[in-house]
Amino acid sequence: MAWLPHDVGTWGLILGILTLLTAIPLGIASNLLAPKLQNWWASRSIASLQKRIEKLETRLAEVEATPLYSNFEWVAMRGIARIGWLLISAFELFLWTIIMILAVWVDTSGVPFPKSVVIALMGFFMVWVAKHGQARQMFHQAVIEGTENGRTDMRATIEKLKGKLAKKLPKHKAFQ
Repeated sequence: MAWLPHDVGTWGLILGILTLLTAIPLGIASNLLAPKLQNWWASRSIASLQKRIEKLETRLAEVEATPLYSNFEWVAMRGIARIGWLLISAFELFLWTIIMILAVWVDTSGVPFPKSVVIALMGFFMVWVAKHGQARQMFHQAVIEGTENGRTDMRATIEKLKGKLAKKLPKHKAFQ
């Protein structure tokens, strides 16, 4: 195929642009679909469904032991979560910039650069991004669970899973 590029640099540029364009939509989708995926995965067997229900009921009991957020507390928690996200994202951008500057410098200067340093930087970057996702999920969960709507959604999820469990449990013919 004549229209496909044959050099690694062009492919790197194309993949880099595609990665940047899909990162935000995939991040949003992962946050929206994670609880639904966990519930679907748990509903595949009776034992895992019971464990998921127990886990959600335990979490709901822990959440209901704390008072609801006032309007000010809710706004403050959202603000803290947004500032934390901004700081972590700024550090990610800084790391990515350092990695790109190093890559360009090594490519243009011809100075040998240890690949272990590049691999270590990329590994650190990937771990940092994973931790960013965990921190974002933690703050998001705290903001949601502190409101009555969040607690109502959690109760509705538990009831929905209990309905699925009731359909899966075998019915005893002796009592019918």
